[in-house]
Amino acid sequence: MIDDPAIEALRQRIDAIDHRLLELLAERLTVVHQVGQEKRRKTLPVFDPAREELLLQKLVCDAPQGFDEEAVRAIFLAVVSQCRRLEGQALQSDD
Repeated sequence: MIDDPAIEALRQRIDAIDHRLLELLAERLTVVHQVGQEKRRKTLPVFDPAREELLLQKLVCDAPQGFDEEAVRAIFLAVVSQCRRLEGQALQSDD
């Protein structure tokens, strides 16, 4: 590992940002769970491919300049897929 105080300070900032990202992902999952409960009450399907594609397109458009479109799609597809998986588990445990 590199032993440099300036780099270490920057890495600590990166670690703090990563922690905030995890907190935001947890918050997102809470809201996803609420959406899933509403869909269940209204007997709607949990998975909405059209909504997912719209979300991905919007995120690609909203991404800061310089972000690769495929990278943005891959990152958020992973987030959405993980939330969908956890939501499916939550719905099964509610049965």
